[in-house]
Amino acid sequence: MNRQIFFIAVAVALLPACGVATRVVRDEKLTFELAKETPAEQDRDGLTVTVRMFGPAEADKDPATYKTTTMDVVQNGAASKQAVGVRLLPAPFFKVTIRNHTQFALKLDRAIIRVKDEAGNDYPVLSKRELQERLTNYLAGRKAVYAAQNVGITFPVEQLVAEYRTLRLLSRDTELAPEDSFTGYLALDFPDDQYEASKLTGWSEKAGLLKLQLYQIPVQTDAAGNVVKATKFEFNVKSKVDVTERTEEYRTLF
Repeated sequence: MNRQIFFIAVAVALLPACGVATRVVRDEKLTFELAKETPAEQDRDGLTVTVRMFGPAEADKDPATYKTTTMDVVQNGAASKQAVGVRLLPAPFFKVTIRNHTQFALKLDRAIIRVKDEAGNDYPVLSKRELQERLTNYLAGRKAVYAAQNVGITFPVEQLVAEYRTLRLLSRDTELAPEDSFTGYLALDFPDDQYEASKLTGWSEKAGLLKLQLYQIPVQTDAAGNVVKATKFEFNVKSKVDVTERTEEYRTLF
């Protein structure tokens, strides 16, 4: 079954041979990495911020956002259970850790958290409600695809949606006590279907460099909790498409 790992297999050459042919297949793997000029960990004004971006190829490596569950399958009258991997966040997404080394309790209620590309396009951050809706719609779509092939599948949708209760997202609701740390995720609304590898690869090539901007992050407050001093962090991310080729055999009609 589909483990929701993005890859593209494209046949680029055919070599027929007596009913059996070989073809060279290109596998394209889309990954993201932090640009050298903006390191993954930055210290500024008493805060340490660490960022990692999970592209489609790495999305199943984060246990907090990738869940293995079972689905009920009915095919040709026979019922079974099959393991399936489900991503709670559409890739690519950010994992952000903020460590507060100051003596102040900090709230991000006025912070600016956004992602832009080189063309100036903004990519909105998705809320838990929006993520729950996207996952529910995606699973319903997969069910319809299998139904068209006379295969019935049932996902544990309620169980998966419940996982969002403990999943922490970086947002304006984030608060940090003195000498405290917070790790949360940023899932973004990209323009193309994030479950379609070819569209996502095409988008990444057009978008170029992505900029994660964390502005107006408080680092000092007065006795009333008003922000006295704020700082900012910026992380530049570039996409990379790794291409490998392999040869496989297949049967022909002639």
